[in-house]
Amino acid sequence: MSADEDSKRNDSDDSDSTDSSTSISTSPYFVSLAGQLGLGGITGYSVGYATKEIGKKVLFWGGTIVIGLQLLAYKGIVTMHWGNLFSTLTESLDQDGDGKFTGQDAQLWFQKFTKIVSHGVPGSASFMTGMYLALRSS
Repeated sequence: MSADEDSKRNDSDDSDSTDSSTSISTSPYFVSLAGQLGLGGITGYSVGYATKEIGKKVLFWGGTIVIGLQLLAYKGIVTMHWGNLFSTLTESLDQDGDGKFTGQDAQLWFQKFTKIVSHGVPGSASFMTGMYLALRSS
């Protein structure tokens, strides 16, 4: 075999292996799957980040309101009935009907929330992963 034939043979071997890997990575199924995973992950991360930021704002304003109420109670302007407030909140937050707000209730609320925000989103597994990563980030 001559050097030219050997060179042609190596060139054809290289093009065959390149063609097969290119066809796999550009197949419509692969592109669609990658798009769904990417879109689902980005969407999930965005929802998780927004949830975290909204939660921070709710806690900030909730704490500000408690401080204000306590100042008013301290000055004798209002009387706070914390027991009534907490029993009302407990009744509205209790999901499993045991009369107490527990970790199980929080889990049920979170399951409802994730069901709502992930409804119809393509790549729901990547959505949930992105949301989890955003909620866990600092």
